Amino acid sequence: LFIGPTWSFQAEALSPLVERLGITAILPACSSEISGGRRDGFFFLTPPSSRKREAALRWLKTEKPKAVALLVPHGVWGEVHLRMYKEALSELGMDPVTITQYNYGDEGTVFPYFLSKIRGRVSG
Repeated sequence: LFIGPTWSFQAEALSPLVERLGITAILPACSSEISGGRRDGFFFLTPPSSRKREAALRWLKTEKPKAVALLVPHGVWGEVHLRMYKEALSELGMDPVTITQYNYGDEGTVFPYFLSKIRGRVSG
């Protein structure tokens, strides 16, 4: 039994080894559609993004935010989540006030910039 990895690109890299050795890997934080789909030997603990979309839509309907800004990393994970959130917003007749994508590792500089960028767009 292999517990990990937590990132989709790591699951993709581990896949040939899991298949070749016939081992089982528990993937605690990546969903199947991001890491290349369901396959023998992989047990996913994170729900598919389609389920996350439903939860996001329920939350948006309940909380009724005035504005939504999207911040996602570059890569497959970011693209899947960006698409999911944009679909949920579209269903409610909303558009994000801004979309920012960043590189993993740049969070320390990107997050403060993102917050200052949206501050004027979401106030008032």
